[in-house]
Amino acid sequence: GKGKSAVGCFEFDQDSGEIGELLSLCEDWFSHKGKPKGVSFNEAGDAFYVTVSSVRAIPSSLPQKLDRMRWLLSKKQGVKRVSRIAWSKFSDLLQRGHMRSGEDDTQANGIALFALSASGAISESPRDLQLHEEYCRMENIHTVGRCCVIADPMKGEVAVSDLASGKLPDPPRQIITENLSFPHSARLSPCGSYLAIADYGLRVENQKPQWHQFTGERSDKVSLFCLAPDPTSAAS
Repeated sequence: GKGKSAVGCFEFDQDSGEIGELLSLCEDWFSHKGKPKGVSFNEAGDAFYVTVSSVRAIPSSLPQKLDRMRWLLSKKQGVKRVSRIAWSKFSDLLQRGHMRSGEDDTQANGIALFALSASGAISESPRDLQLHEEYCRMENIHTVGRCCVIADPMKGEVAVSDLASGKLPDPPRQIITENLSFPHSARLSPCGSYLAIADYGLRVENQKPQWHQFTGERSDKVSLFCLAPDPTSAAS
């Protein structure tokens, strides 16, 4: 939800595909760590992995701000969008005495493993946690069996790792960067043999995404990779 950093567990009807009532919500832990970005169950179904990301506050330069403003004005309802942004900044100035950058200070970037009971209750805090000293922004995690993939658009890569039972992902055995610039989501096929990657094709400057600038003319795309069965082999 807007303004909320939390992970919720809902009832789900496997036959009808309908999502039911909220069974549990984990919010307090994320309030002082970061935003949950990607969620994926472990093989046993008694826990799930969450990628946690806090966006580093990197101010935009004046040319970048002007360039984005010109881009916004060229879009549908651009004047209204620019007016909303200007009013939001002015409101911050009146209420807080300064204007927010629109990003959070970096608190934590990594992977958390939460326990999940048979009744759908989420543990209040992770049973295991892996934080990265180096700044990263893991948008998505997906697991099938003992294989795990994580997309990091800031680095322009997707990491492929192995999973031990009930553990966090091992160090990557393979990093895919081919034909990628801003991979936002990676998804394994149910058989684990194929990997689909959705790439925004955005340009990154000084660890800051340029949301309105593609690396090429509309270079957003979906790429499909075939994963080699041998863990020591490279993807093709």
